[in-house]
Amino acid sequence: GISDKDWFVVLHIRDTDDVHDFRNADPKTYLKAIKKIISRGGHVIRMGREARYKFPKIKGLIDYPFSSMNSDFMDVFLASSCKFCIGTSSGYAGLPPLFGRPLLLVNFLNTFEYFSYKYTDIFLPKTLVYKTNNKLVPLEKLFNFEIGNLVTNKSYEDKNIKIQDNTSEEILAATEEMLSFVDKKDHNNHSND
Repeated sequence: GISDKDWFVVLHIRDTDDVHDFRNADPKTYLKAIKKIISRGGHVIRMGREARYKFPKIKGLIDYPFSSMNSDFMDVFLASSCKFCIGTSSGYAGLPPLFGRPLLLVNFLNTFEYFSYKYTDIFLPKTLVYKTNNKLVPLEKLFNFEIGNLVTNKSYEDKNIKIQDNTSEEILAATEEMLSFVDKKDHNNHSND
């Protein structure tokens, strides 16, 4: 249902069942962002192979993990053709930048990876809170090596840190910011024609 004149966003939400579940996110918290993209005239293609959560039927949303079109070739094609990618801490998020596509990374950990992204990308990590006093991990500590490079559930537990996913409102706000950025970029590119 997408023509070559339509634009779309690829969305990858890590929701697998494994020892690195701190990298997972709740797909339901992305519904407001999905609906915002669709209301702006775009389509959303939810990527993945082993998704556990199946989205409700929404006009403009393709739940690709449950599609017969799912293939390695199509993964690459969609990454190369999207307006931007909304990703989490997963391997798929590395694919769209290979084709110059911007990233909106939400619910992301480990935060140290932030330093590998470009000015065209937006980065919204999960919220980290000290269990002992229920205070937020300060921003400067969030991006230093000691905390920014934690890569297992146990490593966060050892630091006495609890992890909070981004809210649906935070994901929506980040999506609106990315839509404004790519619209401005598109406008500037067309005004140079």
